[in-house]
Amino acid sequence: MQKKQLNSSINISVVVPVYNAEDTIENCVKSLLETDYPKNQFEILFVNNNSNDRTLEILENYDKEINIIHENKKGPSAARNKGILNAKGKYIAFTDADCIVHKEWLANIIKPLEGKKIGIVGGKTSTIPGANYIEQFCEKIHNHELSLKRKRPRAVSLNWASRKEVLQELGMFDEDFIRAQDTELSFRVFKAGYKFEYEPNAIVYHKEASTYKELFHKGYLSGCYGIIFYKKHYNALKKLGHNRFNTKIYFRIVENLINIVKGKEVDNSKCFVVFQAGRLFGRVHGWMKFKHIEL
Repeated sequence: MQKKQLNSSINISVVVPVYNAEDTIENCVKSLLETDYPKNQFEILFVNNNSNDRTLEILENYDKEINIIHENKKGPSAARNKGILNAKGKYIAFTDADCIVHKEWLANIIKPLEGKKIGIVGGKTSTIPGANYIEQFCEKIHNHELSLKRKRPRAVSLNWASRKEVLQELGMFDEDFIRAQDTELSFRVFKAGYKFEYEPNAIVYHKEASTYKELFHKGYLSGCYGIIFYKKHYNALKKLGHNRFNTKIYFRIVENLINIVKGKEVDNSKCFVVFQAGRLFGRVHGWMKFKHIEL
């Protein structure tokens, strides 16, 4: 590990897991370096998760300004946990290697954490400027404000901040989860009685799926690996009214198929059907792979 910020007054540690992100990593680094938070009060930790492209080479161009850590265990959960364990800050802020943070992101996302009962603060996630209609659709279905204000709130780790002590108290991210690890940890934070806060001024721009093929794959990953979460927490979720058969979604799929046939809202309807088809395919595959039914 290469420590560059040696000042003992570090308040925040920004943790970014990274794997084969040569196309996006430089913009991510630059945006974090341009944040308007006092430079001697935060550190940036990039956790390289066995990248085999030019990612590490690009990161090393900034090694005087960032910290580079290596985690050999595969998966963003292991990478984020490595970052948490090496963090000096009282607060931990997470984003991803394909993201660009607004210059005021860091200052805004930690403000609500002064309240001791706040477990997670999530900010606004937006597509990168110039996004096409598929990317804009992804932004709508991943509305962070709605996710954080649900009866059972869920935060996404590309725009998340918590106190380090809370993350460690709850065991950090489950390293058995290759996907949906943020959903799983969010649920444990929720069960522990902590509150969730949405901060609209903490903005992160995220690279979304831009083709129907990518959108289908995004839905597949969500459906398949979400099964692990439902399996692990099924009894607790059932007590909260969870039904493993979500019939409402199938009515919405049919409704959107009718829209396509009638030529109404074609773009959004196509996006919805493609994403949900991928998600359903993923859930069937996840059912067979993880021996748990969620449809």
